[in-house]
Amino acid sequence: MKRLLCESNPMCYGSSTVLLSIMENLCMNTVCLAFGVAKEVLKNGKSEMIEVNNKSSIDVENAIKEIDFDSVLVVSNTSNLPLYKTLKKKIYFVHIHFFFPNANTELLNLVEVLFIQKFWDLKQSNKAIQVGPLIKYPKQTIQKKKIILVNFGGGESTFIQPGVNSDYGRQMLNLIIQLKPHFENKEIIVCGGTKIIDTIKVDATKNNIKVSTLSNDDYLNLLDKAEIVISSPGLNAIFEAMYRNIPILFLPPQNVSQVYQLNEYEKAEIAVKGLNLTLPNSALPEEKQTEEFLEEMSSKYNKTYVVSKQMSCLQAQLRYIKTPEYQQKVQLAKEFLGEIGAFHISKIINQEYGK
Repeated sequence: MKRLLCESNPMCYGSSTVLLSIMENLCMNTVCLAFGVAKEVLKNGKSEMIEVNNKSSIDVENAIKEIDFDSVLVVSNTSNLPLYKTLKKKIYFVHIHFFFPNANTELLNLVEVLFIQKFWDLKQSNKAIQVGPLIKYPKQTIQKKKIILVNFGGGESTFIQPGVNSDYGRQMLNLIIQLKPHFENKEIIVCGGTKIIDTIKVDATKNNIKVSTLSNDDYLNLLDKAEIVISSPGLNAIFEAMYRNIPILFLPPQNVSQVYQLNEYEKAEIAVKGLNLTLPNSALPEEKQTEEFLEEMSSKYNKTYVVSKQMSCLQAQLRYIKTPEYQQKVQLAKEFLGEIGAFHISKIINQEYGK
């Protein structure tokens, strides 16, 4: 039986949920390399999982010596592409951040099939297959909308550690507490990774706000019951709400990629302007960009006048999502992004595997 080796960026929740959405419709056996945040996400999937630091090609090489596989499916992590090329394995690579000004594209010459998740301001690539949002298809059942769902996804990475060099969880919880009067008689549930949830658990409980770290499937089940989603400006959480026609309140960014993303959401007029930070200097490496971002976030998010401006923007968004203009802009955004793309990738891989 043919097997497909799979991996995602070990410090990125979004790339791991993308991998899950693609694997859901694959016909062959899969084995996943998982570490860090990716391990949290992928442990509830159906695939065999091997725990290994897949940012280290040496560790990966040792971990896969006894694994019999034909091809590799990689989401976002370029660390092991030279290794797979040396092993003469066919590489399917999924790039979810191809719009980044400093996205590493040179290593992509090593891959046979390149998929790019469509987004605004994409780079041009003749060899890439553009696909729509890489999320699971929404359920067709209609459930009673009874909760306010808050998403803090994207709070942990190689360079960002909640409670250590980022206080984003506590800062955003403060905004949610101030918004509570707008959601009278509604249950508020905050979701995120283990580390960011640990930083807010006590204060959230004191204010009758539930917090939870959920598997992707459990999160999506909860999402189906949401009246409004309040989210950091990531990718998957925004697409998952948008393609369920659930109104979205955008929070300020908590990492560099979210600055780029919020900038595009603002230009598409599905987010109210006023929450973003300075666009990074794309000439700098990611670590330095993150360092500068954290300095700006730390210096601003605790200041009274900034918090007041953030609240004004959130209240403006609450009014905006009730307007026909907002609905029109969301519809235009969905038309631009296209149909959900995870099944398209699965179909191509299945066809090449002879299924």
